[in-house]
Amino acid sequence: MALTAGELHRLAVHLEGGSDLERDERRVAARLPDGRRWSITLGPERLRRIALFDLPLCDATIRLDGYDAAGTEAFLARFHRVFRKGGG
Repeated sequence: MALTAGELHRLAVHLEGGSDLERDERRVAARLPDGRRWSITLGPERLRRIALFDLPLCDATIRLDGYDAAGTEAFLARFHRVFRKGGG
């Protein structure tokens, strides 16, 4: 993903349960009152160069525990809306 750890920490509060996050340098996670849990962990940051533009890039791992198919779909749709960049 074209995402930095700073952006992850700044924007994750907009995900479900984001008001009470567990955090470390490259990971955010939440435990919801109904027992579901999610976490997002970033791999090492590297740069992708497109012409004269350097774009920070990380592999992101999303883990969802206790989510059914509809809940997973809803979480990922929200994730994509929260972390969308540019013109859509």
